Amino acid sequence: MKVKKQIYLCLFLLLLPFCTGCNSDPEYYTLNSPDDQMKLTTSADSLVLERVDADKQVVTFTWNEATDRGADTKLSYYFRLYQADKKDNQSELIKIEPGAHSISWTAREINDLLTSWNVGVGNVTTVVGEVLAEVTASKKYLKP
Repeated sequence: MKVKKQIYLCLFLLLLPFCTGCNSDPEYYTLNSPDDQMKLTTSADSLVLERVDADKQVVTFTWNEATDRGADTKLSYYFRLYQADKKDNQSELIKIEPGAHSISWTAREINDLLTSWNVGVGNVTTVVGEVLAEVTASKKYLKP
């Protein structure tokens, strides 16, 4: 008799998920995101790093002001580069000076970054620039 009760209990536990799993899919609330108004651009689409140009600025990234978040709102900008194939390979997050909307990199800085990512001499890789605008002071909550 004890075995019979255990079999019924096991069958009940196996059928329980099927009985409760017939609900409809949940509807998630989504927030509308503003369009990209910063429009990050670069001065060069491709680079060949030469040793003689080590201290020369070879690429400049520029962007527009972030979306207006209203009066009394302050923004801080941060910039980083990452390797398109391996998003784990990232530069440090660089804080941009207030009022600046560009950052330049020398051939030496990019070469050092690629070396730290184990990109060998003569290899080709795609690097992506990313700018982040962070609301640092606001009287009301704003979606990032």
